[in-house]
Amino acid sequence: MSKYVAALAGLLLPTLALAQPEHAAGGEANLVLPDLHSVNFLGLDGHTLLMIGLLFCFGGLLFGLAIYVQLKNLPVHRSMREISDRSETSTAMRSTLLRMVPTNCSCWTVSGPTIFNRSV
Repeated sequence: MSKYVAALAGLLLPTLALAQPEHAAGGEANLVLPDLHSVNFLGLDGHTLLMIGLLFCFGGLLFGLAIYVQLKNLPVHRSMREISDRSETSTAMRSTLLRMVPTNCSCWTVSGPTIFNRSV
């Protein structure tokens, strides 16, 4: 009798496994984002808080550029400048930064409409 129960269970279990409700495919593309205007954090709605954060990021970018320009304009001995320009680290940093620009632009292209509540 137990052989028949085991055989029946072996036949029914895969069928029951297939009878589960379908799930949406995973990944970031299927995330459901809440309406940022309806959520409050410390008295500010989510959209305003996000915009303040973006302003801080932009301010940090301007600060970094200002410091870079000040450092670039400092006096330096000619031989030190030549070594710096030929340095492998300097070349690697330039190539890395140049590769990051298209990636960052594509990220902003994809996430920008979501942040600013615009449809593409």
